[in-house]
Amino acid sequence: MAHSDKRVLLAEGLAAGDDDTALHARLVNGGVSAASAKYEIDRLGKDPMAAVLRRQAARMTKQRWLFAIQQRLTIEAEGGFALDTLPAPKVDHFYRHYYEANRPAKLTGIVGSLGGTQMLVT
Repeated sequence: MAHSDKRVLLAEGLAAGDDDTALHARLVNGGVSAASAKYEIDRLGKDPMAAVLRRQAARMTKQRWLFAIQQRLTIEAEGGFALDTLPAPKVDHFYRHYYEANRPAKLTGIVGSLGGTQMLVT
């Protein structure tokens, strides 16, 4: 197998949340010798960028978990998921009950046609 850039392989692995064993396997599968892979992984403990990537990967894992839980709760809620349709909603109502609450909604009646031009109806 062609020798890949070690730094790219390490960055991809760290971003994916790989532990040291998985990083070692990724490097070896990328054409890096086992000894060189071990050396590179040992160096990661001193690399502040590696620490940042590990923290970011952990945050992303937690975020995926949270979204999965929210999706499951929405589906299991009485009646399941229903997308609200808001015909020409008032701005303050939309922001308070949908935008700030991070609730999706289908907006209708906010763009109209007047003399061939588009306008926002408020």
